[in-house]
Amino acid sequence: MAIVIGITHTKGGTGKSTTAVNMSAGLAKKNKKVLLIDFDQQGTTSKFFGVHSDPEQNDTVLNLIESARYNPKNAILGVSDNLHLIPNHPFLNGYEPALINRENVNFFLKRQIDGLRDLFDYIIIDTAGADSYLFLHMVLRAVDDIIIPSKATNADLGELSVIYKNIALAMDDNPALVQPKLLLTQTISVSKKQKELIQEIASNQGVASKLFKQTIRNTASLANMRFKSFLGEDIGFVGGDVFSSDPGSPGAQDYEKFVAELMEMQA
Repeated sequence: MAIVIGITHTKGGTGKSTTAVNMSAGLAKKNKKVLLIDFDQQGTTSKFFGVHSDPEQNDTVLNLIESARYNPKNAILGVSDNLHLIPNHPFLNGYEPALINRENVNFFLKRQIDGLRDLFDYIIIDTAGADSYLFLHMVLRAVDDIIIPSKATNADLGELSVIYKNIALAMDDNPALVQPKLLLTQTISVSKKQKELIQEIASNQGVASKLFKQTIRNTASLANMRFKSFLGEDIGFVGGDVFSSDPGSPGAQDYEKFVAELMEMQA
């Protein structure tokens, strides 16, 4: 039975998609069967794997929320032996108004994901930022766990109150949702005292929270990974996780340790 994890933050540029991709690839390396769902309108996660937006593309994440009769297995693409992807669709951007007044809309994604739990060990959902609260609440009702990638800056940490308020609202509908976990990304140096302060900030948001010991450094390997994914169609770049593009790099080492810590938490 899959553990379903949402990767979210209401602020952009915190490393949500980078974390979703490398976390999924890292779990797959540990012989876990992983499904990664690109539920971010920008479609960055799909681009990392060479799947670029095509308005005529069928069988995408859009189908999962359009119809309860859709079979979500039809949208799954194989990336590697253990890693699978449900890609983004360009029409996802701007699709919220078509859903907003539909009954029980917050549970549309949960209904489809529950039908896939027996097929995987982990289902990872990359989510949009603050411009998509309906999609965020769909995710919060579908998951068992939340990981919040955040830079250790005042601007990013100041936004935590927004995401924690939304998590608290969702917990009424999703009692299975465990305490969210904060992952510091794009770091240069974070002292023990800074980590203690950040843990205190996270814990004072009205929802119990954990801070990962492992941080993700701001490395060239991860910056190149992000840059190449956006040029993918032009340069033929495919296989965008850091383990494939730059194995052994500091970025790969950080995500490997992060995945090990995550699995230890859930053991």
